[in-house]
Amino acid sequence: MEKRYYVYAHTLDGIIFYVGSNCGTKKGFNPNRAWNISIRNKKYKKFVGDRLNDVEVEILEWLPIGAATGECQSREIRWIHLLHDLGLAQCSAQDSRGSNNGMFGKGHIQTGDKNPMYGKTPTNACLCILYKEGNEIGKFSSVTEARRFLESKIDGNLEKGLQKIIKGTWTPTKKSQLYGYSLKYI
Repeated sequence: MEKRYYVYAHTLDGIIFYVGSNCGTKKGFNPNRAWNISIRNKKYKKFVGDRLNDVEVEILEWLPIGAATGECQSREIRWIHLLHDLGLAQCSAQDSRGSNNGMFGKGHIQTGDKNPMYGKTPTNACLCILYKEGNEIGKFSSVTEARRFLESKIDGNLEKGLQKIIKGTWTPTKKSQLYGYSLKYI
């Protein structure tokens, strides 16, 4: 059987809501792609709902025998643009990758002051109180500041210890340098 590409449209209540082609998928060439309505993505199924049997299939264009996959895809995009310009379709086929993306380029990178989370993490964004055996040692503007205070007191590295204590994922044992310490957000 000769591979024959085509561009098709799906209509529901006389409105074109999907334009596609059978120019190949990751699984290979499918000559019945237009009529395989039950094998669609979640958005398609959500739009159609329980009216799957009411979807009408219309072949918009048959491509010549031996046409390339790229030609099929470009014809599909042309059909989408044409139907969109005529107001007959609800899609525009705008490519939003690379330079066409509004957030593309160095000027849009969220670094430094442009990043709303600059200098903040969930563990050091809140005020906290450090306790030793129930007695308050001090108030700190962040968990990181409390960690630095404790590191200077016990001459050790507490890289992840305080974060685990405040999250409740670890309770210091008697062998630990942090035994008796607790930390709470204000």
